[in-house]
Amino acid sequence: MTFPKAYHYSRLVASAGLLLVLPILAGMCWLLSKLTWESIKSANWIVWLIAIVWIVLLLVNLLLGKMLIRQFFTTSPSLLLTAFGLTDNATKVGEIVWADIKEARLQNAGKGGITVRLTLLNADKYRARLSRFGRIIYMNWFGKDQIVLGLSGTNAKAEEILAIVKAQIAQHT
Repeated sequence: MTFPKAYHYSRLVASAGLLLVLPILAGMCWLLSKLTWESIKSANWIVWLIAIVWIVLLLVNLLLGKMLIRQFFTTSPSLLLTAFGLTDNATKVGEIVWADIKEARLQNAGKGGITVRLTLLNADKYRARLSRFGRIIYMNWFGKDQIVLGLSGTNAKAEEILAIVKAQIAQHT
């Protein structure tokens, strides 16, 4: 096995996502410019509920657009496998040494997607690298000692990554 192996974000996936998100975002901003807040009466609670949902959707689209633009223009790999460990830049965990990985297995990522879930021996060291939001998303939902690799939008195949990780776990234990 030759190292390093780098898996980059797919620009085709990022551009397809941008072609979907940017027109929706432009339409929502246009509607915001046409909305007159004076026309909304305080007694009409359903209009306020719709406005709040609409603003939340606008913020979600803004965050999604920002993420897709970052993926489109980034040149660094999303996942890098080296002789020392793996570096997951998508989840911002950084480098995980092979000796700290206890187990690796496939996980259903929804909508036919498959990803790799790692069980870590020294999870506190990697949890400290994450932001508060990252700790909630990547560590707490899956278990205190587990993390899911961010393979969506990359050219990585989960089965191939799993085979490499399992081979390295067996070699370093």
